[in-house]
Amino acid sequence: MKAREVSLYVNGKRYYGPKTATRKGKTLSYTWGRFQQDADTKLCVRFQGIDRVACEFTRDIGDRAQF
Repeated sequence: MKAREVSLYVNGKRYYGPKTATRKGKTLSYTWGRFQQDADTKLCVRFQGIDRVACEFTRDIGDRAQF
């Protein structure tokens, strides 16, 4: 498989997609643009034709500003 449709879900609702993920070596990937989410937001990706779903919760890591 060289490409597959992928969608991004935020707290269970489709946020982006479907987009086309492409294979780079052994990894099928797509890079989403930047967007701001609150802490404890559930982000999931689903690939068309694959039953498994990958999910992660965002977290607050504090201020990243360099002084």
